[in-house]
Amino acid sequence: MGPKNRKPRAKAPVTDTTVTAAASDTTTIATTAPNAATNADTNAITDAGTGEGVSTGVSTRAGANASNRGPKAKAKPKAGQYHHIIPRFILRKFIIEGHKNPEANRRGKSAAPGLTDPINCYHVSSGTFSISSLNNSYGVTDLYINIKNPDNAYEVEKKLSVLESHAAQAIGLLLKTVESPPPGDFPSEEPQYFRIKRKFLNYLRKFMFIMYFRNDGFGAQHFNEHHPDNSGGAAWIRAFRQKNNLEPSEMWLHVLEHYLDTPHVELVKQGQKANDQLDSGGRAGSRRGIDPNIQDAEMIQYWGEANNFFLAVWEAADCEEFIISNNSFGLWESVSLGDKMYQLHRFYVISPRIAIVLCLVRLRPDIPPIPEFELMYRESIFWGAPHRSPRVSKDGQIVGREVGVAGSYEEDIMEYEIVKLSTEFTHRVNAIIMGNARIDTGTITFRTPAAMLRTLEAYSRNMGYDNQKLYEPLVEQLLKMTGASSSTFRVIPNPNPTSRTHALKPPKAGLPSFWEINLEMLDRMEEDKNDEISAIFKTPLKRLIEQIALKISRTPYDINPKPARLRRNISDESCVDIFAMVKGFIKFLGLGMSPLFPECTMIAVLRWLLAERRNMFEILERKFSLMMMEWVYDEPDREKREEEYRIQRAKMFQKG
Repeated sequence: MGPKNRKPRAKAPVTDTTVTAAASDTTTIATTAPNAATNADTNAITDAGTGEGVSTGVSTRAGANASNRGPKAKAKPKAGQYHHIIPRFILRKFIIEGHKNPEANRRGKSAAPGLTDPINCYHVSSGTFSISSLNNSYGVTDLYINIKNPDNAYEVEKKLSVLESHAAQAIGLLLKTVESPPPGDFPSEEPQYFRIKRKFLNYLRKFMFIMYFRNDGFGAQHFNEHHPDNSGGAAWIRAFRQKNNLEPSEMWLHVLEHYLDTPHVELVKQGQKANDQLDSGGRAGSRRGIDPNIQDAEMIQYWGEANNFFLAVWEAADCEEFIISNNSFGLWESVSLGDKMYQLHRFYVISPRIAIVLCLVRLRPDIPPIPEFELMYRESIFWGAPHRSPRVSKDGQIVGREVGVAGSYEEDIMEYEIVKLSTEFTHRVNAIIMGNARIDTGTITFRTPAAMLRTLEAYSRNMGYDNQKLYEPLVEQLLKMTGASSSTFRVIPNPNPTSRTHALKPPKAGLPSFWEINLEMLDRMEEDKNDEISAIFKTPLKRLIEQIALKISRTPYDINPKPARLRRNISDESCVDIFAMVKGFIKFLGLGMSPLFPECTMIAVLRWLLAERRNMFEILERKFSLMMMEWVYDEPDREKREEEYRIQRAKMFQKG
């Protein structure tokens, strides 16, 4: 049992039939007022376009210009068009700092003379670093050319540009929401919300799927009847090609065009209908062994992603950044137990600050936990990561929509909380990307050298992958770029070199972490009967906890909580975030603490909150995206306590 972080495979996600009422992006539980983008922004994005197939925005312009002219000879398509697999509007967010003004670049005021919109590129196969123009990066010549349609060979590219335009507006609004500071003189503690009409959310969801579908090397694998992952679906692939008179190389483009021509809601309906026709063997193995006669079976994967995943917005930790690669869009993380496997997260980094993440619906906090799934989820490298259910509003009122009718409410406003990750989780998103970079054609792009160096240093301590040596040349380059004299990057031999996807755990080191040292000191001081220790530590600590108890009332949720304890194996990176959070929490309560043994004091406060004010402890853990506790299962009445815990959680969410 362990998480698997790897490149997407040609599999259709299988319906989780135990989740019935939870829509992927619909059910709502929160009611607090958002700090969001303006209605004007939302209206502007809604009025930007209406079509989802072949938009008149491309074709009518040519028609209007030619309306009073005679017939012209049809020109042959311009050969050798460069098609980006990562849209330029995303690549622009990674332009090297100081190069954001195209006019300045054209006037030669650039550290990379002659380059327009330069980005940092590290080529994994050769171990070389370069500064390249985004115009000539992350693309393939004639990726979308249809040789059977010489009169309009690039029709698919034109259709895709329309969808990209809609998605660019939605993503632009999201980034504007993040970059716009809340009103007032001081930073607001209220969460930020990204607001978007469901109609444009549908565009965005389709765009994200197609970004995954057109990943580097994906087309050659997905409909290759000879690929090992498609062995059981070879008959279906052959039947599909024969029915549509397609060569193997044409099948991917044919399906892509169908995605572009068909509205999101209709694609979901087609996929659900096809999924309902799968027999038990086909359902268990996705396209393996699928009946060749099932119509629209290629839509099952689209339906599965739309139905089984909800959207979340993650922001990188302060001073940290996300990275991208030529196959990073749609990379997924999964966990398995026996013959069951769950895809938990799919990652779409859209800027150095923001990643859109598709999360399995079971991770929504308003869905009652199931012990078997919770057991698997704890093996995830993102266990404890922030997950927020979307909110749905209509005419200013919070409403709920079921998944089956989601497409009927295109004017609904969807609200997504923008959640800031801890440093550790930010680095783990980047670890997924670096760990799955293709050895033959992989390219990594980052914006800030210092942030990339910290990412690599964290990655070198990551025992979930064994390809750290590929990044040694980049570390040397970053040391020169940042002026740093040394780095903590080290290549540690993998204890299981035959596996790239075993559990992501901190490396074993000779020295304990800072957290372990202070936890051990706290345990010893609490056991020590020395009066001097009591005077300088125990007495001030007791007084502080008594004051906290007066400030925070006990709730029904704090009675008979699920057995848990503070984790002992917390990294130094997370330790810094935790201590900063506790220090701010104590200050927020208007209290102070003794300057002696402050770290031990803060751990003692957390231990008391965990035991006596569980509700507040979990609120802090979720709000700051920290993993500070672990469950205790060795008690004789564990099953009874588990049931009581589920009942309490269900009642809480019903009240919400």
